[in-house]
Amino acid sequence: MSATTADTNGGARAFLAGIRVGDVCGGTVAETSRKATAVVLDGFPDRPLGFVGPLDLSWGPWPVAPPEPGQRVTAEVTAVDLERGRAWLSPAATEHPRLWAFLKSLRPGALRTVALARERMR
Repeated sequence: MSATTADTNGGARAFLAGIRVGDVCGGTVAETSRKATAVVLDGFPDRPLGFVGPLDLSWGPWPVAPPEPGQRVTAEVTAVDLERGRAWLSPAATEHPRLWAFLKSLRPGALRTVALARERMR
């Protein structure tokens, strides 16, 4: 590993260590693939550290077009992986904060009684 790569990885780790699940981050789309959208986060321009999975792009009417390289995104941090040097992001979480708060409150195996209502997504 070169000294530059080690410096970048160390800097990435230090940058990611300051990010917490629930933080809202901004950045610029670097590339989009079928697996994820890579985002260069504000404050760390060296390489993409933010990644958005295909199901987290938007909870609006389908199909949702993936963002284009160069497009700005704002997203909530859903996970930080210091070992792999990435933060998983969800722009959808910032679009519907009440729904996201409910989903985060769910626990595996817990039973819920809910009333269903149809709400039109904006």
